[in-house]
Amino acid sequence: MKITLTIAILLNLLLPPFALANMTVLKEANQLFSQAVDTDNSKEAVILLDKALLRYEQLYRDQPTGRLAYNIGNTYYQLGNKAMALVFYKRAAKDIPGDENLLHNMQLVREELHLDNSADQPTHPWLPAFVHLKIWHVLSLYTLFWLTATIRYTKKSFMPFAAPATILFICLATSTILGMEILPKKTPEGVITAPDTIARQGNGRSFEPSFKDPLPLGLEFKIHEKRGYWLRIQTNNGEECWVPTRSCEII
Repeated sequence: MKITLTIAILLNLLLPPFALANMTVLKEANQLFSQAVDTDNSKEAVILLDKALLRYEQLYRDQPTGRLAYNIGNTYYQLGNKAMALVFYKRAAKDIPGDENLLHNMQLVREELHLDNSADQPTHPWLPAFVHLKIWHVLSLYTLFWLTATIRYTKKSFMPFAAPATILFICLATSTILGMEILPKKTPEGVITAPDTIARQGNGRSFEPSFKDPLPLGLEFKIHEKRGYWLRIQTNNGEECWVPTRSCEII
């Protein structure tokens, strides 16, 4: 299985109309990348990729887009830095989450780093069906509210005011709970990018290591707390520890 290479060519979507110079830089970066992929000289390829990377990152600093992040990820992959490739693939996924080539590359990088794909799986696989039932519940309550409210308006003696009011309250409460379940949890994420990163039981080198072995390159995690130059993280398997900020990249 090979990585899927895609060069950003939709200049009008990536760059503002006034950025003619940026369009030139992007064209140069694309050409350098293509030349690096086509050459059989490994040393020359590294030089070309480094030049392409400088230009892509310059553009990304000015206007971060999913396509540029994808190209940067591909460039890092070609340079052999798979952890940084994963970082930029994840950044690209925020902008182009359904891109098949991007998902393919992320899966490939995780496999080569001996990681799993659990980060892309829903935490609760039953949630979509659960939310679907809640939606029908809300719609039923909403319909019942208008029915009781109409009866109350036309026949006040037959329908007490408390009936539609209670149904409306339940409908609003259920809608609020449903909205909280559907809305994504904005927990910051990161990736370990430095080799031999030692996880600690606290925010400092004086604390004991959390695990016997260093954290693997490309390990994905969620950030729960920051203290100075240390982050309290949770890995995909639920383990918590502290890592220095310089050992990782935040998505």
